[in-house]
Amino acid sequence: MSSLLETYDPKRFSLYGRGRKRTYCLFLLLLFLLPLSLKAQQFSVSRFRTIPNDLTAFHTPVYDLNHDACALIKVVGDARFVFDSPLGIVKRTDEVGEIWIYLPQGSVMLTIRHPEWGVLRDYRLGEPLVSNITYELVLAAPVQTQPPTIVKAVEPKIEKVEAEVEESMTEIPPEPDVVEEQAQAPVKEQLHTLALAQVGIGAKTVAYGLRIALLRKHGVYLSAESDFKSAPSTAGECDADGVVKGKGSAAYYSGEIRRSLLRVMGGGIHRIVGGLHVYEGIGYGRYVVTWGTSGGDYYKNMHDSAIGLSGEVGAMYRWGRVAFSAGASTIMGKYWEANVGVGVWF
Repeated sequence: MSSLLETYDPKRFSLYGRGRKRTYCLFLLLLFLLPLSLKAQQFSVSRFRTIPNDLTAFHTPVYDLNHDACALIKVVGDARFVFDSPLGIVKRTDEVGEIWIYLPQGSVMLTIRHPEWGVLRDYRLGEPLVSNITYELVLAAPVQTQPPTIVKAVEPKIEKVEAEVEESMTEIPPEPDVVEEQAQAPVKEQLHTLALAQVGIGAKTVAYGLRIALLRKHGVYLSAESDFKSAPSTAGECDADGVVKGKGSAAYYSGEIRRSLLRVMGGGIHRIVGGLHVYEGIGYGRYVVTWGTSGGDYYKNMHDSAIGLSGEVGAMYRWGRVAFSAGASTIMGKYWEANVGVGVWF
């Protein structure tokens, strides 16, 4: 009996021993941190690609503040995802099984948030988004890891339990997939085509024309205008008082006056802000006025006629796919007209 009492160690077998206290503290810490570590796991992007055969963004376009058609990203993932981008989200629609988000053309980054799985900040889309194009973004939920096995503590195996706890504390959950970032490409606006019909109104002439333009932020255009009247063959030229050049006297005029107008122009067109554009151009113009005589001849009135360099300036406003224009033009500073037009963007 005396030998047993000598080998009895009260610190080792006491319920309130130092080793037993440390074991319970480690168990409690592990149980507290385990749910937090599982909840903080990140989601990842499984796939991002263009869907060339999906024409949703083309048939049902959504326009941004600049009246440019947006790109459409169809997101496959949990409906609680929230999205943001440096250029903003123009529209979000929750469809069956996916989320549709419309972004301005040229967008290259997307921030994705989830109330439980965290944030994927500034995910790069690889290249600037293009108007009227549909994309697919697949988001994968985080992989749930199995919680570490907790071994029930037994009095004689305190050392073993401590070792298992320390090993469990050193377990590191798998990191989410790392998406390789691609270099940001320079943003390039989409090429647009404009077809615009216009009417030119002069002092005594009404003409009709067509303007065709190709542009991004800046572009070029060609235009042609005519009153669709041809000038008759003339026997000579006269001044404002009717005196025929080379004769020194006036002809016997019948009072008949014929006018003919033709202009061909080319120039530049520029977007200033939003849908507001300005344009300027030069070209060739021909405005001919002829006077008829009682003998059936015609003389070109050089005082009223204008042939040579033509110039124009004006402004245009784009509203959705419709454009309106207003401007002024001249031929050699002698003939002037105002013009208005309406057209369509493609």
